[in-house]
Amino acid sequence: MNKTEYQKQKSKIEEHIKSLIEEKEILKEKYIKSNQEFCKGQRVIITDVKGRRHIGFVSYISVDNKGGFNYRFLKCKKDGNPSKHELWVFRINDIKAFN
Repeated sequence: MNKTEYQKQKSKIEEHIKSLIEEKEILKEKYIKSNQEFCKGQRVIITDVKGRRHIGFVSYISVDNKGGFNYRFLKCKKDGNPSKHELWVFRINDIKAFN
């Protein structure tokens, strides 16, 4: 095997890996759209392990390797609009839609 053959095989493998990664991202997006509990921008009530309640807006949804959802939240301003600051709640116990 010479250098050109090595480079051709390497580029072919890299293209295949790139297409598989794109396919994985499309699969994640489809899974999120069909199974998500909360939409982006939806106002929710987050309860932590100590029983404290926080009100926030869903800003980002992702899927872990086991198929569970991970959410990121934005703080809620006093007027009820979403803030630009992220809401950090550690050890979330429950998430419910705000009525």
